[in-house]
Amino acid sequence: MNASTVIAQPLVAQLETYRPTLPESVAERQRAACARFLSRGFPVRRDEEWKYTSVQGIANRAFTLPDVGEALPQTTPTELEWPHGETRQWRFVDGRLVAAPDEPPEGVTALPLAVALTDPFWQERFAAFATSEHSSFVDLNTALASGGLCLRITAPVATPLEIVWQVSAGVAGEGASIPLAVHPRLLVVVEAGASATLIEHAIGDAASSHFVNAVSEITLARDAQLTHYVVQELPAAVQQIATHAVAVDANACYRSFNIQLGGRLARHDFNVHLHAPEAVAELEGLYLVGARQHIDTHTRLFHEAAATTSRERYRLIGLERGRGVFKGKVRVAPGAAKSDAQQSVKSLLLHPGAEIDAKPELEIYTDDVTCSHGATVGQLDRDARFYLLSRGLSPQEADALLIFAFAEAVVEAVTLPALKTYLTERLVGRLPDRDILEEQL
Repeated sequence: MNASTVIAQPLVAQLETYRPTLPESVAERQRAACARFLSRGFPVRRDEEWKYTSVQGIANRAFTLPDVGEALPQTTPTELEWPHGETRQWRFVDGRLVAAPDEPPEGVTALPLAVALTDPFWQERFAAFATSEHSSFVDLNTALASGGLCLRITAPVATPLEIVWQVSAGVAGEGASIPLAVHPRLLVVVEAGASATLIEHAIGDAASSHFVNAVSEITLARDAQLTHYVVQELPAAVQQIATHAVAVDANACYRSFNIQLGGRLARHDFNVHLHAPEAVAELEGLYLVGARQHIDTHTRLFHEAAATTSRERYRLIGLERGRGVFKGKVRVAPGAAKSDAQQSVKSLLLHPGAEIDAKPELEIYTDDVTCSHGATVGQLDRDARFYLLSRGLSPQEADALLIFAFAEAVVEAVTLPALKTYLTERLVGRLPDRDILEEQL
């Protein structure tokens, strides 16, 4: 990746004077990442991976870093409960841990980032495979990360684990709040034979205009399973760049649901490596693009061993004058015979000013594989609409139900009842003709 965007002087000053707050064991990696970022700068639109997304609004703006503390609270305040049913929840505000369970479930070890990185186990895994190959934002996070969480899962865990990433209105300044640049880091290790459900929920104060640059490194050992929900509902002025790097070992299964609803700019990268035979990855995604929103998801699935399997299904809806981008790449490496990769991306345009760019890609370097991809961008199905009209529905009712059914295909696959109900309510609230949907459903 070549990048040459000019970096705002306040950020240059922050990077040049920044002293790593993490233990010395990883501080050298932070300093190296800082040097790389200063050399490369932010990505620009002539970079193929950033062709449809400009980050000038981040590069040219002055943000300040939050004051991040890592002390665990003694209790979890009841007012911080979240409507996803029974979960064990960790809540961060501007990168600072403010609430945590009294005790994590059996089989789970949870530590704040700075505490965990005093342990060689976590030192080896920090910045181990989340690289800046596709985005210099990863280097920026590595350089400035000071808040975050490390989760180690050693047994099957029935209770869902929930991380709430919350942004505040900002630091009080003269006449206005000063926006923050928040760089949270999440490390997750699911040991051999272990399993868990993880929810990440990004929310914030309506007045917030922060920049959130999040990086997660997730490792699944042999026979492990992780179901991972990413729900992004950030305020309308927030800009978020998020990167998930996932490594899947033999006979392990990683399943993700990526629900993108908020933010001014939301760029999400999923880089999933299937390292060993029988490794499986299933990626589901849905996003609704409203007025002045730009939502961009890049997925990269690397089949690096024989008999690996991936499934990918994304649904994109352009509601108003916003822009949605999806690029999904599947790479089957030499020697990865009998790999099976299926990708489906469908987009629905509901406004003449809406724009969606969808680009699936296949790179296959071996024989004896089963791979397919497809992408469609269009409007409502005329035959289905005619059928509903013939059953006595009004045109408005027919359109509302067809739009809901298009999006609900992803939400219906959610296995947590409380989360499914929550997402359905959010979906109905954002789609056209809300009153009709509430009456019909």
